[in-house]
Amino acid sequence: MPVCRLIRVMGVPEHFNFPFQLAEERGIFEKHGVEVEFVFEPLGTGAMITAVMDDTVDVIVALTEGLVVSVVIHS
Repeated sequence: MPVCRLIRVMGVPEHFNFPFQLAEERGIFEKHGVEVEFVFEPLGTGAMITAVMDDTVDVIVALTEGLVVSVVIHS
């Protein structure tokens, strides 16, 4: 199965992002033809919102409250 384009995911270095690491280690992404690069961002939701808005990453795993505030500010 060919690998699709790279999907860049960003999150804080916390336990709830462990499934991304586990999926990589167990070859789950590769098995399904997905290439994932997980980037840790210690500065939190605000920095991750900036990264997704300027196309540094494709997806962020962030706190709902910070995302709602960003939507309100940028709408």
